[in-house]
Amino acid sequence: MAIAARNGWLFGLDNVTALPAWAKDSLCRLSSAEVSRARAKYTDDGESVIVVQRPVMLTAVQSVLGRSDLRDRSLPVHCPRITQDCRLTEEEVKKEVATYAPAILGFLLNAVSATLRGTCISAPKRLPRLADFAMRVIRAESALEMEPGSFLQTLNSQIQDCHQEELDICPVGQRVIQLMNGRKEWRGTCTELLDELEGPDDRVRRVRGWPSGPAALSRRLNGIEPHLRAVGIELSRARASAKQRVRTLVMKRFQDEEE
Repeated sequence: MAIAARNGWLFGLDNVTALPAWAKDSLCRLSSAEVSRARAKYTDDGESVIVVQRPVMLTAVQSVLGRSDLRDRSLPVHCPRITQDCRLTEEEVKKEVATYAPAILGFLLNAVSATLRGTCISAPKRLPRLADFAMRVIRAESALEMEPGSFLQTLNSQIQDCHQEELDICPVGQRVIQLMNGRKEWRGTCTELLDELEGPDDRVRRVRGWPSGPAALSRRLNGIEPHLRAVGIELSRARASAKQRVRTLVMKRFQDEEE
């Protein structure tokens, strides 16, 4: 992936159905700078090092991002469905692009110029992942005909929606949210939490992907912890004393200070 990205200024993945874990890791690294190492030749100990950082454009019918680290580095765009009476031939598309390309290029150059001039604009108190990228867009908001602060507001809203989508498809996440409705805090062990989440209804245990025991539940909670925090549920673990081996799980409701 690093070699393919190095051979172009934009790395594209079209019509993706699923992304394996290694591809998600690589896409995260591409956004900040991936370092790929390989043997230069198999006849000596020479090493080839590739350092590459590229924007990525990915298209998919349904979300394939999954993990919070990749989602937080993404700008989701939901495109409208193209109806039959709106479809164009390739030749027509090229003509449209040729017509608007000069104006688009000028618009982008104005944004770059505004970014370079806007170094005096101070950063907000809270920045998302890829903070440098966010600051460049914030400095260019006027050139992009955006209201001050609108980019960060839109980005945070999209990130929040992504976290909620992950919880909506996670049975454990759904049950945790139900458990915390009307509560400020829950405290107990993973075994006790599993009993609370399952309740008396055996159908919960038969849900596909439901954790088979406390250890599996703990691993599942680790995976959805960023999503829970995004909706106002903070998860922490602690021991009552150094001698105790059993960890206490604490879930607390909190309100974002910016809300």
